[in-house]
Amino acid sequence: MLYLAMSRRGRGYRRDDDRPMEEGAIIPVRIRDTIGGTELLPPHHLLRDVAADAALGRDIFGTSPSHMTEHLTEVRRHYQMRREDVAAVLRRSHARLGASAATLENLDRLAQPTTFVVIGGQQPGLLTGPLYTVYKAISIIQLAKDLRRQFPYEFVPLFWNAGDDHDWAEVNHAYVLDGAGHLQRLEYPVDPQFEGWSVGEMPLGRAALAVIRRLSELLADQGFTSDVEALLLETAEASATFGEWFSRLMLSLFHQHGLIMVEPGLADLKRLAIPLFEQALESPLVPSQLANDTGDDLEARGYRRQLHKDPTLCSFFVREHGRREAVRYAKAVFRSGSRTYTKAELKAILHDSPERFSPNALLRPVMSEFLFPTAAFIGGAGELNYFAQTRRIYQYFDVPMPVPYLRLGCTLIDHPTARILEKYQLSPLTLRDPDRALTEWIRARADIAAPALWHSLRAQIYQPFTDLKGQVCAVDPTLETSLEGTLNYMLFRLGKFEKKLVRQLKKAEHLTATQLRRAAAALFPGSGLQERTLNSMSYLSRYGMDLVESLGQVMPESYGKHYMVELS
Repeated sequence: MLYLAMSRRGRGYRRDDDRPMEEGAIIPVRIRDTIGGTELLPPHHLLRDVAADAALGRDIFGTSPSHMTEHLTEVRRHYQMRREDVAAVLRRSHARLGASAATLENLDRLAQPTTFVVIGGQQPGLLTGPLYTVYKAISIIQLAKDLRRQFPYEFVPLFWNAGDDHDWAEVNHAYVLDGAGHLQRLEYPVDPQFEGWSVGEMPLGRAALAVIRRLSELLADQGFTSDVEALLLETAEASATFGEWFSRLMLSLFHQHGLIMVEPGLADLKRLAIPLFEQALESPLVPSQLANDTGDDLEARGYRRQLHKDPTLCSFFVREHGRREAVRYAKAVFRSGSRTYTKAELKAILHDSPERFSPNALLRPVMSEFLFPTAAFIGGAGELNYFAQTRRIYQYFDVPMPVPYLRLGCTLIDHPTARILEKYQLSPLTLRDPDRALTEWIRARADIAAPALWHSLRAQIYQPFTDLKGQVCAVDPTLETSLEGTLNYMLFRLGKFEKKLVRQLKKAEHLTATQLRRAAAALFPGSGLQERTLNSMSYLSRYGMDLVESLGQVMPESYGKHYMVELS
């Protein structure tokens, strides 16, 4: 499959052989390999088994893609929110964010009684965070289109900007590859006075300009760096907070597809969720208990639980002097930081300042489905593992649990890396372990290191000892142990020499080793999946803003696959 994407902006795409391509040049984007998303997970991972057993998936999640019709009926029956109220809040926020006409049209659709949402989300990472954030948005958009074709309803894509989260260390950095292919870390330092704040509410300061300047220096030799710099400067200058910057970037990257960005910290949105928080206040420890019970059940089935909550933890946080504080409950008293509250006092705060409340990991998904008529939830493997412990919580709050889908994954293969793969006839996955790939490549080509030769040598040593064993035991049975020790020592020494030989051959293949390591660093930086480390700006600066559109068009599925995509 070959999709030719027209790049319309920038100084022109620079080929990897350093010959510039003029503006408007055609950039081929090709799917090289397709892998089932669960194939990249460890053995006996819950999602592996769910993919192979639909009944298990329905038992764990309460629903499945094959039961979407029943789920949509359930959502229509349970959804209580006034759609126009929700749409009005989002229209105001998107007018502020400068959303595209396509997004505003989707907000109009959201107000209609026959519209559902496909939802996913992510903390607002620096420069949009790891690449998988982009792929998650593509999944959400594609699945909304797929469902629109299958059912007589409207489906709109919605991205939850999880800015309520306060783990700054998780979102304050981004990794890019510089012109030499070296991994470089960019970091946005936190002002100590904002320690403990929700990341989405962090004021955006001059540190953003320093990050953009450093990014431009690292990517100075790329064809579209000026476009990337202009986008980042324009969105940063218009943004008051870190979370707003993230929303503006995502709306810009997906402006053609009507992506809706939800900023849950909005006071008006929190006001709509007051009934949910009131129910959480009435039985403050139930969600943690339900999640822990479900985790026990998963472990009894042999699966790894994703979380275990302190049984005194409530399912919400309260903001105290800017800091997002966990709330604990014991003996009819709520404790938040150094403060204590009665239930009545917290209810009063909730009605007066609902923006001070935010959901924890257990209540957050329920809150999104409380606010929106949700057909499907798109998430990564870790998120769906969390999700597996929330079914009873959804039931407790009488909110239908959405149909879960594993997001798309992708590994981008630039032209130099593609040439290395072609030269050595390797599949991309083999470079998850470049040292092993080099060893296997050498052993397949050097007769002296051929596995068959060394297997034969072992057999030639082993067989005479086996023949000798009976005769030795006839002389003295106690000598059998000594004979086996001698055999094992000889095999050990042979194996040690074999490894030494291979090491010497690898030293002689210095160029090959260097090329494989470079390709591995591009495909699996830090030995992990590229999408979990690298930031999209590495590639947008090289291939242009239209790369996002190209990826969305070339991927034939909307979920559950991992694509190896070759960029030329």
